[in-house]
Amino acid sequence: MVKLKNQTILQILPALNQGGVERGTLDIAEGILKAGGKALVASAGGKLELQLKEMGAEHINLPLNSKNPFTLWLNIRRLQKIIKEKNVTLVHARSRGPAWSAYYAAKHLKIPFVTTFHGTYNFHSQWKRYYNSVMARGERVIAISQFIREHIEENYRDYIDPSKIKIIYRGVDLHQFDPQIVSKESYEKLRKAWDLKSTDALILMVGRLARWKGQGVLLEALREISDFKGVCVILGSSQGHENYLKELQASINNTCLAYKVKFIEQCRDMPAAYSIANVVVHASTAPEAFGRVIAEAQAMGKFVIASSLGAPKEIIENGKTGALVSPGDTVELARELVTALNLSQEEQKHIAKSSRKRVQDLFSKQVMIDKTLKVYTELLQKN
Repeated sequence: MVKLKNQTILQILPALNQGGVERGTLDIAEGILKAGGKALVASAGGKLELQLKEMGAEHINLPLNSKNPFTLWLNIRRLQKIIKEKNVTLVHARSRGPAWSAYYAAKHLKIPFVTTFHGTYNFHSQWKRYYNSVMARGERVIAISQFIREHIEENYRDYIDPSKIKIIYRGVDLHQFDPQIVSKESYEKLRKAWDLKSTDALILMVGRLARWKGQGVLLEALREISDFKGVCVILGSSQGHENYLKELQASINNTCLAYKVKFIEQCRDMPAAYSIANVVVHASTAPEAFGRVIAEAQAMGKFVIASSLGAPKEIIENGKTGALVSPGDTVELARELVTALNLSQEEQKHIAKSSRKRVQDLFSKQVMIDKTLKVYTELLQKN
């Protein structure tokens, strides 16, 4: 086990509201504390601030969610002061704006600087590319998938030595996403809430409503299945995309799908949601940087059908733990859905075992923590 005794790690991000970046920050803070180190997080605060403090980490409130150049400059001074007062030995930045302040603060005080490259950070000008480049300036740059690593090498090769890039996948909490802990009561309660009959096969799609997420693609695929007798739940927030939701609903009005498709805004018990599903669909038409839903569903032993784009290709073993389909190909998706819904119980058990084992080996929270702390110790030993 990695030891971080006498080490103080400062993670930096804009705010601590719900999201994958924020969740990963808390997971790493937990790992730092268990390894004997001191965990600090600097941000503008948010919903997860209390949870961070309850685990024993320290939160420092700074306006790191600002993109104002003057504020970014002031944050350099503020971070330098914190680094000195708290005896910080390594800084880990997770977002571009605050990363610039952290980069110059760490560089001035000659302590290791690490970044995590969480997305593709699109750019349409050389100035925006330069702004993004701070995420490639770490002494180690953590890419959350091979897809992101390739993106960094293709677009930021003049800012980074590829040997400094380390692939560390986002981690799923296997204690939370464990089919063994979903009670029969939780299972039945959710089926009742979603008005599912005991005989209904369930196709589940999870993700905020956005055209590129592929909800429309799934509905088109269901129309290709002439004798579809199951139910499809599209689970995700429509906030900011109400017109798209209305468009999706209108597309199935006066069709046989009108009573077979349910739009659910949110679910507080995601392990139960995955548990009641027969198959989970991830039909994005643009590449995903990772694809947490896929890993969570596979941790729950579910067969996942996903678009063959970006990181999902790294998570799914095609034909073994799920199926990869051409993005936007509704006929291919329909064919794979029929196959998945007709798997025997023996086949389902085999897939469930293989899927969870793969997540345990490659995509678990503990693997993510162990690999990240190893990056820290390698740099700390060098300095």
